[in-house]
Amino acid sequence: MFRSAGLRFFSVGLLVLLMFIPLNLVSGVVDDRARYSTSTIESISREWGGAQLLSGPMLVIPVTEDVTYERKREAVDPTTGQTLRDGQNNIVYEHFEETRTEARAPVYLFPEAFDLQTTSRTQERHRGIFVVPVYTAEAEMQFDFN
Repeated sequence: MFRSAGLRFFSVGLLVLLMFIPLNLVSGVVDDRARYSTSTIESISREWGGAQLLSGPMLVIPVTEDVTYERKREAVDPTTGQTLRDGQNNIVYEHFEETRTEARAPVYLFPEAFDLQTTSRTQERHRGIFVVPVYTAEAEMQFDFN
């Protein structure tokens, strides 16, 4: 029946194309399950407070600095309020100093000694066909600043 090579290649190609249909259906199911797994993990994580970061104390000291700037402005006649001009009708400027208080980068102080003791327990939560591990922990901190 399939004696010619061209007919054999054509039939194999047709079978390959037909096999893409179940492959596409299966990959759709796998993608749906992966999305559902991710949404289940996110949902349970929201119920349990999400990711937690446990860190030690830190003192933040704001720093300010008085900065003096040399400025110039148009000289104004105090009685008339008009700008002063010299003999060639040029505007007269006066120099003055302006002092401003500006914020600088804060200073961060960390403790000299820091001891953290934690006790954690693992539990499993089930939703549908998925199992999500959740954790509870108790922490005790001791620290010392100089």
